[in-house]
Amino acid sequence: MHGITLLGPVATDHSHQAKSGAGFDKAVFTVDWEHRRATLPQGNLSREWRPLRISGHDYIQVKFDKATCLACPVRPQCTTAVSGPRSLALLPTRELHEIQQYNRLDQRTEDWQRRYAIRAGIEATLSQNVRASPPD
Repeated sequence: MHGITLLGPVATDHSHQAKSGAGFDKAVFTVDWEHRRATLPQGNLSREWRPLRISGHDYIQVKFDKATCLACPVRPQCTTAVSGPRSLALLPTRELHEIQQYNRLDQRTEDWQRRYAIRAGIEATLSQNVRASPPD
C-alpha cells in the first residue's frame, strides 16, 4: 500500500518434522480454506477443523482421522503421537498462513539473507547509539 516491505525473520516451524528435516512438516499439507480441510501428502483429508487458542493467540486446529492415521504405513514420518491422529495448528486466516509459508521459504534464500544482513547491521548501529547516548 505504501511501497514499504517489512523485512524480518519469521519463526521457524517448531514441529519435530521440520526440525529434523525428515517427515511431513506443515508445508507439505495442502490447505483448502474454502472447504475448511487439509490434505495429507498421501491424499487423506482432515476430518476436523476448529478454532484453537494457544497462549492467548488464535489458531485453527486441523485433525485427521484416528483410524486412518493408526493404519498409515508412513505414520512415523507424520507424527510421534502414540495413539492419536496427526493434527496441525494453522494461523487463523488464509492470508496469514500463506504469508507465513512464503516468508519461511523466502528467508532461506541468499537474496533474503543479503537484504536482512543490511537491516541487522543498521539495527546494531542504532542500538549502540541509543545505549551510548542516553537522553538527557
